[in-house]
Amino acid sequence: MYLKVMKLSVILLTGLMLFSALYAPQPVYPVLIDQFGVEPTHIALLQTATFLPLALSPIFYGMVIDKFSPLKILRFALLFLAAGELLFAVSDSFHTLLASRFFQGLFIPAGMTAVLSYIATSYAREKIQRYIAYYMASTMAGGVAGRMLAGFFSSVYGWRFSFIMLGVSVFALFMMTLVLKDEAPIGKKSLHGIKDMLKNKEYMKPVFIVFFAFIVFSSIMNFYSIRLRELSPDLSEFLIGAAYFGSLFGSVTAYMTPAFARITGSYKNTILLAFGFQLIALMVFRIPSVAMSFATLFVFCGAFIVINTSCAGLLNKYADVSKGAVNGVYFTVYYMGGVIGSFLPGYIYEGMGWNMFLFALMISSSVGLAMAISSRIET
Repeated sequence: MYLKVMKLSVILLTGLMLFSALYAPQPVYPVLIDQFGVEPTHIALLQTATFLPLALSPIFYGMVIDKFSPLKILRFALLFLAAGELLFAVSDSFHTLLASRFFQGLFIPAGMTAVLSYIATSYAREKIQRYIAYYMASTMAGGVAGRMLAGFFSSVYGWRFSFIMLGVSVFALFMMTLVLKDEAPIGKKSLHGIKDMLKNKEYMKPVFIVFFAFIVFSSIMNFYSIRLRELSPDLSEFLIGAAYFGSLFGSVTAYMTPAFARITGSYKNTILLAFGFQLIALMVFRIPSVAMSFATLFVFCGAFIVINTSCAGLLNKYADVSKGAVNGVYFTVYYMGGVIGSFLPGYIYEGMGWNMFLFALMISSSVGLAMAISSRIET
């Protein structure tokens, strides 16, 4: 019983810590802009620098996971991620900040791929989607906790303290994983599994559905703090961090996704409904109000995490290939969407304004919706 509780705790805390690390810098963007004298579109590169290796390395990690155990890869990822957070905290130039974020991005996908593969190989098939939903809920909680705590500690102790504490917390999680028993390597041929994955269009549809949804999500979340400061120049880092609280609603919708699928009749119908809410949220974001932006973020984040949870769960349940290959391909394409969303729409925002920025994101969301309509993976 103790080991079962510890196992679930490590899964949930991994989601919490990985996504805290991924998004913690966002509420302190205004402070970093002032301290390092960079433009808003340049400060957004702190997210791009992390998303880029996130997009390139998961397939590699998927192959490695099939040779070793997911738990060993998870330990490796957490240890080096902790070091990356401390490097960020002591950086004395914007280029060093970028380098440390790139370094973190090398190990965050290792943790993500490892933990999903760990779930898929250590729980019964009928329980996989439930535990993936639990994990996804923890990732959204991590995104909120990382932003809010970084904003709070930055306001009180300075931004560097926030990332020292984050590095120490990730290292503590690494120590927890040492208690768990190593699973046997998955042992499947990942390269063959990747080829099978890429050749099956029904396996790839959920991957590209979430790709287009994540372009939208990563872009809104990356430029949200800049938009809030534009609407209200006096907002502190703590209040900006607190404004991300709406993303915590994603934890609720992730947990509820299996129930939504039962109510709507299928995961496909759930995904279609979530895209509808995402498009509505993008339209409401046009209203120039901090309060309305705060409220809309609840709906926006809740919709995205339903799409993400549904797609990841469908693939890990139905794709009859190596789980390392499944999650490696999934995260590679997923975070390629993050790379695009984290900087490219920012040039539209800077050159053409917020409303055209939102219109461009609506196009991406509509493409994802169209792909979801054509999906047949559950049949």
